[in-house]
Amino acid sequence: MESNLPNNNFDITEYITCGICFEEYDNLKSQPIILNCGHTICKTCLFGILNTHSNKKCPFDKSNLFSNNINEYKINTPILEIVLEYKRSLNIFSKFKNIICFKTEKENIKENKKGKN
Repeated sequence: MESNLPNNNFDITEYITCGICFEEYDNLKSQPIILNCGHTICKTCLFGILNTHSNKKCPFDKSNLFSNNINEYKINTPILEIVLEYKRSLNIFSKFKNIICFKTEKENIKENKKGKN
């Protein structure tokens, strides 16, 4: 019987990194920019395409880009929000992990002192 559950092999990095340079999107130079065909690449890569290639096409499906002006392209806000939330959650997890490790280490030191007495 086929399961309707999501695949456990989900890899978020496919969605939070540029498919050209593989840099993680951010809200500075690597902003996720949505192309008219629906694909998303970072602003740096789009800038490179617009300024170095004679035929301005999507690198994935080769559809024509609608403008040579980078300012006419929109930030893929949902992707950017996912990236920022992902980074916040990693930061929280890291802080929580450090607290647990510190607490465990402190408890181990106390246990070792008790054992020596």
